[in-house]
Amino acid sequence: RRHPLHRGTPSWPKAAGYPWILPPRQTELRHAIDATFLDQGLAPATPWIECTAPILNQRLLQGSACLAVVSGAAGRYYEELGVIKRLPLALKYDVGPVGMAWGRDDDSPALQLVLQALRAAGAEIVARQLQ
Repeated sequence: RRHPLHRGTPSWPKAAGYPWILPPRQTELRHAIDATFLDQGLAPATPWIECTAPILNQRLLQGSACLAVVSGAAGRYYEELGVIKRLPLALKYDVGPVGMAWGRDDDSPALQLVLQALRAAGAEIVARQLQ
C-alpha cells in the first residue's frame, strides 16, 4: 500500500497532517521526533497510538495512512521485503546506539539467550560491513 505522501514531495509539515504511531513519551526516540517537529516550527505529532512492538507497528502501517519512525536498518529491511516504503524524511537528531541494562545478580537462562542473540546479531552486522 502506497502512502499519500509518496504522490508529491514529502515534508515534515505535510507529514504532520497524518496519524502517527509513536514511541512512549519518555524515550529518546520520541524526544528526537518531537524536537524535529519543533525545529520545523510545528507542534509535536499527537500519537494515534503509542507502540514499540515492531510487528504490530508494521501491520498498522500496512493497513492505514499512519506514519512511524523506524531505524534506517529496519526501514531498509522492511522496504526490501515490500512491507513498507520509506519516506525521504530524517530526524534532526540522532538517538545514538541502543543499550541494555540488567541486574548484576541476574544470571537467568532468558537473559543469557538474549545476550547470545544480541552478540550474534552484532557479529553478523560487523561481518557484513567488512565485506
